[in-house]
Amino acid sequence: MTTSTKKEFDDWYEKCYHDGFKLHDELLKYCQSDVRILTLTLMSFIEMCESTFNGWNPIVNGCTIASYVMFVLKHEYIKKGDVGYIPENGYGGGNNSMLALKYIQWLEKIDPTLHLKYKLRGGEVKIEANGHSYFADAFNETTNEVFEVYYHFRYKPLPVYKHTKTQGRLTLTTSEVKETFFSIYGCVWHGCPKCYPDRDKKCPMRPDKTMEALYKETMKREEDILNEGFNLNSNKYDQRLKPREA
Repeated sequence: MTTSTKKEFDDWYEKCYHDGFKLHDELLKYCQSDVRILTLTLMSFIEMCESTFNGWNPIVNGCTIASYVMFVLKHEYIKKGDVGYIPENGYGGGNNSMLALKYIQWLEKIDPTLHLKYKLRGGEVKIEANGHSYFADAFNETTNEVFEVYYHFRYKPLPVYKHTKTQGRLTLTTSEVKETFFSIYGCVWHGCPKCYPDRDKKCPMRPDKTMEALYKETMKREEDILNEGFNLNSNKYDQRLKPREA
């Protein structure tokens, strides 16, 4: 506190010292002021909503912002016969291809004893390869096998990875391969050179990346896996699922 400020405080203190302080009176003033401010704010909010949304009152027509917005949508914007659009993979944060999820479910269908942990059951498991972290598409907790389904422009049979735990995290090891799983790359997400010859074109799903950058990231991921000692055999894949299997 500066000298001048302290002098102002001392003058005020000497002036008010004998006036007394009534806590109940001060609390009442505070509460009345608080209620007045909230009331004026609420009135302003109601006027703003009614002027914006065709007269609908946010207090009468909805007890929360979410319910009020839904009420306005139903009565002003959603017409008879309209249906909501839900992304095919749901509203989760991670990117998962429907083809990869169908493939994992197909594996469980042909082998009823297989019980995998993946996007739709328990979430994806994080693994490490060559110093990089990746999320496995599926993980078998019984046999400690990790499944990777690459959704992209190639069809690749890959070995199933076995893992060991290091300080609570999964680390890929070059353990003996027990089975083979499929790796499918999706053209848009990984920058297929055949489908996107313009290598400087921005990806519509990831505008911050060019097709060439996505392709290099994919090849780096393959390199990391190969450096762990796994074989990676490339085969052309251009067949679609049959309608009854889609």
